[in-house]
Amino acid sequence: MKDVVTPVDFTFKKDGMLWDVDRESALLAFGGQRALFMQLAHPLVGQAVYEHSYFKENTVKRLKHTINLTYSLIFGTREETLAAARKINQAHKPVEGVLTENVGEYLEGTRYDAKDPELTEWVWATLVDTALIVRSKFIKPLTPVERETYYQEAKGLLPLLGGNPDTAPATIDDFDEYMKDMLTNGKLVVSNQARELAPYLMLKNRSAAARIFILPASKIAVGLLPEELRNQYGFTFSSWEQYMLDKTADVSRKIHPYIPDRIRFSPFYLNAQKKMRK
Repeated sequence: MKDVVTPVDFTFKKDGMLWDVDRESALLAFGGQRALFMQLAHPLVGQAVYEHSYFKENTVKRLKHTINLTYSLIFGTREETLAAARKINQAHKPVEGVLTENVGEYLEGTRYDAKDPELTEWVWATLVDTALIVRSKFIKPLTPVERETYYQEAKGLLPLLGGNPDTAPATIDDFDEYMKDMLTNGKLVVSNQARELAPYLMLKNRSAAARIFILPASKIAVGLLPEELRNQYGFTFSSWEQYMLDKTADVSRKIHPYIPDRIRFSPFYLNAQKKMRK
């Protein structure tokens, strides 16, 4: 008599677009830093990270912690997802304060609170936007229907983080307009604090040996930023670097179907696959 296999109860659909897009290792390699740069470009988020995170003291540990919790939300069982959400929200409870300089439309003294739904929505939006950009450029563009499906599934992350799906852009087209508006309405301005954090995010305080492997990925992350924000951070990205980025992306799209699963997919997705086979 065969053993009865109890289905693993995951939060998000195993055959959904959220898993399909976020399982790719390319998103981890090229998207993580890009999303963080986008987040820090919001002055209130940048101030919050500057004052309440151990980012500068141990950048790698901070990045690993963020990645582990984020991917636990997406690829976790219901219990694992709720546990990760509790850790994130618990960490955000004491994160509040005031802006210490005038930045864009925000005046010195403006209050910030990590529990603010508007800031939660922006952090979430950077993850969605980055995932769609990396997928399209390095793997395979999504069809309009796939983009819409991915977006609607990704809105399921918002309640876990204290956000409200009902106040988020209704459709993927609305989301695209939201991202364009955020880049032009004065709400995204790179502050002095964000510029101070940028070298740590580029991991330039790591050893020379580590930088051989880290900096190319960091350069790609910079190349994926909107030009205006890239300039505000003080990053340089030459036409030659843009050419190399485009060529790298072209090669990636061509070889992607032939990459072994253990390399192509993130360890978080592969671990979820193992749970399903038990």
